[in-house]
Parts: sequence; structure tokens; C-alpha cells
Amino acid sequence: MPSFQDLTGQRFGKLAVIRRAENNASGRVQWLCQCECGNTPVVIASNLKRGKTGACFECWKAGNKNRLAQPHSWAHDQRRRRWDRRLRALAAWWANRKSTSHRPAAQRP
Repeated sequence: MPSFQDLTGQRFGKLAVIRRAENNASGRVQWLCQCECGNTPVVIASNLKRGKTGACFECWKAGNKNRLAQPHSWAHDQRRRRWDRRLRALAAWWANRKSTSHRPAAQRP
């Protein structure tokens, strides 16, 4: 019994599955697809089934021009700020630890 579903002939967004391709280096099942624009990308089966891949890269890029033109997204900025706060807190804790660890107990604040 194969450990994959036969997706031949099914459509996922702009992609139509043509045939099974060779597994990738990680052993994941891949499929050769035909995009509406004519490109033939090889796509991982789980990405097709979960809806993560619905078009070739060229079609995806054309549909996301505005998003790609922006240097950073709001979510990226929020994650970066949160990470910076954590790093500053860790640096302060470490500096305090280093400054108090080698002094005798009588000299510690």
C-alpha cells in the first residue's frame, strides 16, 4: 500500500497535477504540476493538500507585487521589537550577574 495519495488529475488553485515526481532529499513525496501560465513546477504533496502552494512562483510573484514591494510587514516589526526587548532584558540580567558574581557577599548590594 503506498504511503501517498494519488493526486494525478486533481487541481489545486492554478496547478493541475500531471504525474508523480521523484521524492526530494528528505524523502517527501513530490508531484509534477502544470500551472495555468504554462510553467511546470515540482511541488511537495503536503504543500498541495494543505493549500500552501496553489500556483507556480511566477504567478505567485505577480499576484503579490504590492506585498513584495514593501520592505517589511507590520508583523515582522512586531516580532523584531519583541525579540529586541527580550535581548535587552537578557543582556541586563547577564551584566548584573557578572557584576555581582565575583564580589564577596559583604560588598553585594
